[in-house]
Amino acid sequence: MSESGVLQSAKEGAVPGAYAGFTVAAARAFLAAGAPPSPVPAKSSPVSKSLLTSVARSSPLPMIASTTAIYSALGAVYMATTTLARDTRNKDDMWNSVIAGAVAGSLVGIRSSSLYMSAGAAASLASVSALYHIFDGQFGAPKDNRVVQRRKAIYTNQ
Repeated sequence: MSESGVLQSAKEGAVPGAYAGFTVAAARAFLAAGAPPSPVPAKSSPVSKSLLTSVARSSPLPMIASTTAIYSALGAVYMATTTLARDTRNKDDMWNSVIAGAVAGSLVGIRSSSLYMSAGAAASLASVSALYHIFDGQFGAPKDNRVVQRRKAIYTNQ
């Protein structure tokens, strides 16, 4: 096992994770902001004190920072665990990604301090990793599809 290989793969996972986390957090902040406040005061009701209005009035920066950090950590842990599993098992197969998905998914439960959330997220991410490898990284048309081959020939001028 080379430590530099694990660190390099962790970096390679952290960058896309941070990008995805920032994108998700920015979308959540935008949706939570809602419509601008009305100049006419509305009747006070328990519904108006909902979570969405409290999020809309507070600064979105802490939420964006924490979501970006957890997604970055998920990406880094996933890639580092994939490399560790590959080097430990001396095999490069689907099970490395399944193990990495389970470990990275458990981070979600650790963040929420819930054993059930940890087990559920670990199982979910492991399942998605397995499905990704079962379908060869494609959830669309298979690789031997004639249309896909024709398009490749067109774009490569063959």
